[in-house]
Amino acid sequence: MTHSFLQLLALGDLPFPNTDGKLTSLAFQACRFSVAAYDDSAPQLFSISPPAGFERFVGKRKAEFVAGRVCAQKALGHLGVHGAQIAIGANRAPVWPAGILGSISHSHEYACCVAASTPDSTLNGIGIDAEQIMSAERADKLYGHIVSESEKHYLQTLNCSWPTALTLVFSAKESLFKTLYPAVLQYFDFLHAEVTAIDLNQQRITLRLLKDLTAEVRQGNIYNGLFAIEADSVQTLVYY
Repeated sequence: MTHSFLQLLALGDLPFPNTDGKLTSLAFQACRFSVAAYDDSAPQLFSISPPAGFERFVGKRKAEFVAGRVCAQKALGHLGVHGAQIAIGANRAPVWPAGILGSISHSHEYACCVAASTPDSTLNGIGIDAEQIMSAERADKLYGHIVSESEKHYLQTLNCSWPTALTLVFSAKESLFKTLYPAVLQYFDFLHAEVTAIDLNQQRITLRLLKDLTAEVRQGNIYNGLFAIEADSVQTLVYY
């Protein structure tokens, strides 16, 4: 589907190396969109029901919402779920149809959605995130809110720039939050998880939870993720 506002990318083309059998049932859809080309005919054109207060959203947020929901509808259609409207729930998290795990992200006129049908999958949660690589100045300013000193030292040993490494971990922790929130229904901080390993060649990342959130989601739990690093952006997927 192509429109002056939005262009869908190929359905199913995950930007990550799909090396885990758990991920074979995923549906993935991404798109490029233009905030400047957005107009308020887009929700009706793409059969997206705007949430309450949508008319007060700024143009950028409207464009991001519609683009993300278009990707979600296409991914769900691939799973045999057609016409679903993905509402905004607590903590602005998407509300998925029964039997569906899903996650949406958008960054700098790119949006994506990953989804899975729970009857056809061994997954318990998935989260996806896309980020522009932050500047060195921003990385130096923000790192204390994202990683511990020991994590910082580890990241600085990697064969990539410090801003790229920090953006990767920022994104992975965002993905972890999206992965776990439907199960825990509570907020947790970037510093409530730590990166334990990053393999730049295999594009894999491992995170350890540092806080008990539920009886099952506990301190010490390990969560695996995949990532892709482009010239100016990072995408991550975390799952369990």
